[in-house]
Amino acid sequence: MKFTFLFLFLAFTLSCGSASDGEAPLIDIPSISSECFFAQSPACISGNSGAPIFVGISEDRSLDCHNFMNGILLPNLQTGFIASGFSFTSYRSSSPAAMIATHSTWVGGGGAPINTLPNNSYKYCALIDINGNNQADSLEPFLEQEGLLSELDGALPLGAWSSF
Repeated sequence: MKFTFLFLFLAFTLSCGSASDGEAPLIDIPSISSECFFAQSPACISGNSGAPIFVGISEDRSLDCHNFMNGILLPNLQTGFIASGFSFTSYRSSSPAAMIATHSTWVGGGGAPINTLPNNSYKYCALIDINGNNQADSLEPFLEQEGLLSELDGALPLGAWSSF
């Protein structure tokens, strides 16, 4: 009798909060690596190394990143995303040459650190602020891309850059 009760208690306890309740399980937000090639955006050159780069993760997959980011100062953008990261680019001169960056620290919309998200599909928005004025300007490298968080496998190859 005690064994049956213990088994039922454990089965009930383990099933609470699992993926079977309709919500995706939480997983760690992986580091996101980005590469911007000159062929994608003429601003992705060695002379622009050290430029700040912003990456936002949105639950709204229909979000138009270009319109959303236009006219908003980059520090204020975090409030529009479920998670965001900020870092600085460097330049890889070996083939293929590219401006590169890795984001491994994330903050939530309120600015507090965040480490996990539900394993859902998200819209990723990114901008390299070439002139350092904290806003999106014409010809700055810009990206929007969709993907499932678990498919990132440790890095999102942000590679479909264009100019803002």
